[in-house]
Order: sequence, then structure tokens, then C-alpha cells
Amino acid sequence: MQYRVKTNQHSFMDFKSFGLDERLLKAIAKLGWAKPTIIQKDAIPIVIAGKDVIIKAFTGSGKTAIFLIPIIQKLLNDKEIHSTDSKIRALILVPSKDLSNQIYENLKKLTYSCSDEINFVQLNNKMNMNYPYNNNDIIISTPSSILSLLDENKISISFIEMLVVDEADLLLSFGYGGDFRQLTKYIPRTCQTILISATLNKDIKFLKNMMPNDPLIIKLKDSNLPPQTQLSQYVIRCDEDEEKFTLCYILLKLKLLRGKTIFFVNTIDRGYKLKLYLELFGIKCCLLNSELPLLSRCHIMNQFNEGLYDYVIAADESLRQINTSNKAKSLKSFAKDKEFRASRGLDFQRISNVVNFDFPKTVKSYIHRVGRTARADNNGTALSLIKDEECEIFKKVEKYLNPKNSTFNILEPIIKTFNVPIKQLDGFRYRSTDAYKSITRILIKEARFKEIKTEILNNEKLKIFFHNNPHDFAVLRHDNALNIKNSLVKSQVASHLKHIPDYLIPNAFKELTPNYSSTLNNLAHKKNNEKLPKYKKQKMVDPLKSFKF
Repeated sequence: MQYRVKTNQHSFMDFKSFGLDERLLKAIAKLGWAKPTIIQKDAIPIVIAGKDVIIKAFTGSGKTAIFLIPIIQKLLNDKEIHSTDSKIRALILVPSKDLSNQIYENLKKLTYSCSDEINFVQLNNKMNMNYPYNNNDIIISTPSSILSLLDENKISISFIEMLVVDEADLLLSFGYGGDFRQLTKYIPRTCQTILISATLNKDIKFLKNMMPNDPLIIKLKDSNLPPQTQLSQYVIRCDEDEEKFTLCYILLKLKLLRGKTIFFVNTIDRGYKLKLYLELFGIKCCLLNSELPLLSRCHIMNQFNEGLYDYVIAADESLRQINTSNKAKSLKSFAKDKEFRASRGLDFQRISNVVNFDFPKTVKSYIHRVGRTARADNNGTALSLIKDEECEIFKKVEKYLNPKNSTFNILEPIIKTFNVPIKQLDGFRYRSTDAYKSITRILIKEARFKEIKTEILNNEKLKIFFHNNPHDFAVLRHDNALNIKNSLVKSQVASHLKHIPDYLIPNAFKELTPNYSSTLNNLAHKKNNEKLPKYKKQKMVDPLKSFKF
């Protein structure tokens, strides 16, 4: 049986219409969720009713709340009848430690008003075998972590009533198929099963066959991405790799990209090259990749979500690239987390822009990357920088987003071309060339060694200190410059590239760029406290929607 949700319909119902407990409604209100998303509106009542379901929806559509809200509601109802009953009632399986942490944090927020009644625990590789796991209502775990406890008879899931498999397609791609099959032997057949996925592929069919009952399939109609009225997609064609770096410099320095932005790259080396390049111009950013420890990744993400910095570079390298990359042969000794996947499973919040600095290798990866913005009812922009060798996969993405290939779709493509007059920006190109050439492979290698060594020392030596001093942990920043000992980086370039003279900005850009650009530059060179002239307020315009030549 299949149940479809129409993307063009969104009634003005709120969470009260689900008949939720007042304590749960209070937590939802504190989170600022005014109304359920389209998929939540149709899926939550079905899950509360106890039906087995497979839910397919794009990243950022609110899938996590679809199973957390019904679980909490069911536990609160049962607690009124069996207040002293203590046993595991719900099991949430995830493919990665990053996603496990995020669900754990979401549970803490949703149980804000009933934390004394609902207990939950997150399993990891450093588990305490003597911990009373069976006294918890909810268990969050990867299949391998809970299976090790089951084999040791340290935990029992024979009484669970709800089984959730989040990011189910990733679960099998990370190699948990055998573990999941073994887990089904411990799970009662009367248990309600909820599979959450961004895709419906053959792996999901494999998991569906293990479900005792015929599940409902709930999915958003037609597109895996938000509508065009909510998500604007653009592409800029580049003749060479250096042009990509120059465009990023221009977009950020002229404030043409406003708000929190994710830059996706395909390899770790590319991530460090872009980070070092941007630092030369005084643009602070942080880098997420599989070499960083889990706690560091979570800390970086939390600070980014809290608004401590606006730009993050995510190395969305595939497993095949990790194992076969020729550029990183000398760095094979570094341990990479194979569960890490930047385009999925990470809870980036309030993202205004997604920039595909390197175009993804597959259509699916493009969907997941772009789905990081325009989440819930917010608007967002996706910008892709492509070279000639990336045009083939780009055409596949276009074909996927325009399956009918009608005349209307050809005249009004979903991904619009954004023409940048690069000849008018030669002043920026001259500045960019020296910076681009200064980031050598040796410099990238040194940066990787330095950051990994720093992270290891921080995690091992300061763990107890940060546990006792949470404020110091909060102020620790991950967007600091790498400070590599390079004369060109430290003196010849970085000292003057942080500021943009007015003569470099074309008139067409000045119409879109407010006067604060030159004001900030002048302010940096002032040695006294002279008051700057007050500029008239100008209406802010979205450059990617109004910039024409």
C-alpha cells in the first residue's frame, strides 16, 4: 500500500491537532516549531496510530520529529498506567555516531518538560558494561553497538514496542546489513517498525522484507527537493580551477552570499586548500572532514548552528575516494571515520546557502547537499561551480530535476545559469592568483598534520577539564587560522588582501553592495576615533536573484 503526500498542499493545522501531551507541546513551542511540515502533517498521526511505515522525504523536511514525537507521546501515555514499569520500549537504530548524537540532543529538547519520566541513553564504542541499560525507555545506537551488548546479555530488547531505523539506506551502505539481520532475532514480531530514508532503493526493499507486516509507504510527491518558490538553484561555469577560488573570494568579500553557508568539496585536500585560501583574505571558516574525531565534529557543528561563524567547508568524500585517493597516499596512517558523510546525517540548521565548490559525483549526492538549505518553511539558495569535466554529471542532475523535459522546463530551467562578467573583475583575479599559487601541496600536508595533532591533544588531555568547565569548552573556536609558517602567507599576502579598495569594485556591484564595504575598509586603517559619515540605509537585495548584466 502506498500513501502519497502532495507538495503543493499545506493546511494550517498545528501540533495540538495531533492530541499531544501538554508537556510535549510545551517543548515543541520552546523549539519554535509553529506548525508541522508537510510530511509531518501526514505521517505523525499514522505513526501514533501504531502503523508500520516507510517514510521517504528529502533532507530537512523534518523526518526526525516524525518518530520522536510519537515515541515520547506513547511513553507518556503508558507511564500514566504503568508508572513503575522500567524496561526498554523503543529502539532507534542509526548508521553513524554523528546522527546518534543529534537524535540524542533532539530527545533532550523534546523531553524538556518530562525529563524526570522518560529515560534514554546513547550507546557508543566506549560503553560501560555495568551500566543499567535496561532501566531506560529509549535506546539510540548503531546496530553493532547494541549487538555487542546483546551478545554479552547486558541488555534486553525483548519488550520493545517501537523500532526506528533512521537513514535506512545509509545503514546498509555502511555495512550494517549483517548486524541488522542478527538484531531481528531479538526483536518481537509485534513491534511497530518505522523506516526513515531520503531514497527508496533496493536496500530499502531488503529491509522491508524483514518487517513482519505490510508497511505503508509515505513519501513526498514528485521532487526530492523543496519547490522553486522556496529553493533557488544556480550554476556558474568556470574555465579553470583557479576561477572557482576567485569566485568564492568575490562572493564572500562583496557580501553577495549572505547568511550561513556550506561549501562542499569532494576531498579532504580540497577542503584544506579552500580553507587556507580564504584565510589569506581574512575570511574565517571551519572545516569538517572524516579525519576529525567525533567530539570535534559535533563541537564544530554546534558552534556553527549557534552562529559563532558563518562559513563551513564540508569534505563530502566517498568511501571509494578515501581508500584510493592518490593525493593522500602519504597520509594513509590517519584514521578516517567511515561513518562520516557530510552531505547526510549532519544536522546543519538555518542554512541560507549551499555552494557546490566541487560538483558532486552522483545525482543522489546533489539532492542531499542542496537539501541542507531551504529547510522547513525557510528559503535558501544553492550555487554550483562547474568545470567542463563536471558538465556530464550536471546534465544528469538537470534531467533528473526536469524528467518530462517539456518546452516549459527548457525555457524555465530549475537550475538557472548565473553569468558572472569575469573580465570586469580582473582586479580580483590578480589578487587571487598569488594566493592560489601560494597554497601548495606541502602546505596542505602540513595543515592536515597540524590540525589532526591538535585535535588529538585536545581530546585526550582536556577531556576532564572541559567536562568540569563547560564554559571554556563553549568558547573554544574551530575557525581559527591554521597559522602555517609560510612567509608568503604571513606577510606578503595576508597583510593587505584582507581589505578591498573601492576602485576594484565594478559599478554594477556597487549598486548591490551597501556602502558598509568601503566603510569597514576605511575603519580598519583609521588610527584615531574619528566618526565616520552616516550613510543612508539602503534596501538589501538578494544579488543572486537580481544581479543582471
